[in-house]
Amino acid sequence: MRRAACLAILLLLVLLMAGCTAMLDFNLFKDLGLDKATAPTPADYAGAGGLDQLAADLSSPAIIDALKADPAAAAALEAYLQGLIGGGVSTPEQQQAAILLADLDLKTTNGEEFVNNIVTLLMAPYDPSVKILDLLQSIIPAEVANNQDAFSAMLEGLLTANGAYFALGQSIDALDNATGLPPADGLVDAGASLPPGVNAGDIAQKAAVAFIAEAIVSEVASAIGGTASQAIEQMYYLLYDQSNAAFTLDADQTMPDPFSAPSAGLRAMEALYNAAGMTIPT
Repeated sequence: MRRAACLAILLLLVLLMAGCTAMLDFNLFKDLGLDKATAPTPADYAGAGGLDQLAADLSSPAIIDALKADPAAAAALEAYLQGLIGGGVSTPEQQQAAILLADLDLKTTNGEEFVNNIVTLLMAPYDPSVKILDLLQSIIPAEVANNQDAFSAMLEGLLTANGAYFALGQSIDALDNATGLPPADGLVDAGASLPPGVNAGDIAQKAAVAFIAEAIVSEVASAIGGTASQAIEQMYYLLYDQSNAAFTLDADQTMPDPFSAPSAGLRAMEALYNAAGMTIPT
């Protein structure tokens, strides 16, 4: 009886705390990700403070689960953020929208697991003789294994994130007006910065991972003479279905060092690393 009474009192306290959000500004179930949230819509983030609220919501496991279960809602949010970005990133609002767009795509497509798996690759000197097959086997999350739709969604999400990080990097390291090319040093321009309060180190590392994912897809696309979507399909066959009649990629295809050749994408990523006070992987 004593144990039952204690449990009842504990449950009552929890319910009271959950019901006093106005006074405590605290929701136990939401903060622990135990609530069953509905997928948000762009209307939830309109007006002043909307992007700050979206940033907070993208840290909620319940909201991320709701967006994963409702691809149409996730797509609507992606379109909303793309609309805020418009033709380029220059204002703090557009910078924040680019950061959130990347986070949205990474968190709703298993891209964050890909980020975690590739961190060790960034810690060691890159081996340009590594086979794409071996590289993919070491970094593809188990959640997308043998699931072509999930595999494709994850890589397409990484490509979207890479585009957002590219625009973000160029917002602090502008193109040269005369040549249309970024500066050779990849340093942050005088007077430029990321929005206040963001985790610059987290952004830089995720940008590097998205950059590598884009480099792998581009290398496969070049090898097969196809599009990014076709390359992703071939990457799936390479990993899980080489007997498929549509498989054309050489299983021994290697992956050149994506950090070795100067490019606009590399310079944009260098600027993000510079903003975080970090050294770009080499």
